[in-house]
Amino acid sequence: NDVAARLDLAHRYLDGGRYDEAVAEYAVALELDPDNAEAHAHVGLILYSAQRPEEALASVDRALETSPDYPEALFFRGHILLCGLDRPAAAIHPFEEYLAAAPFGAERSTVERLLADAERGVSRSCPT
Repeated sequence: NDVAARLDLAHRYLDGGRYDEAVAEYAVALELDPDNAEAHAHVGLILYSAQRPEEALASVDRALETSPDYPEALFFRGHILLCGLDRPAAAIHPFEEYLAAAPFGAERSTVERLLADAERGVSRSCPT
C-alpha cells in the first residue's frame, strides 16, 4: 500500500526494459492514488514506446491535469506530439513549459534540440 515503493519498483522495471511489470506496478500505484501524475506520465511513456501515441498522449495529459507543471510530463507531451504524432506546432508549448518548469532539468539539451526542430516544423531529432 506504499505508492512511493510501487513507483520506485515500476521505475526499476522500466529502466530494465521490463515494461509489462512496470505497467503492473504503475497500475497498482494508480489504484492507490488515482491522481498520481508520475504514474500517469510514465504509463504514457510506455504506451509511446509501444507505438500507441494517441493513448500515450491521453495518459500524459491526465498527468498534466493533476500537475500542470510536472516537467517529465511536459517533456513526454512535447516528444509525443512532435515525434509520435508529427504535430510540431503543438509540441512547442510543452517544450517551452518544460524549460520554464525545469531550467536545469535532465532533459534540457534534448528539449532545446527538439524545440528548435518543432519551431522549424520538422522532426529530424526524433529517434528512429
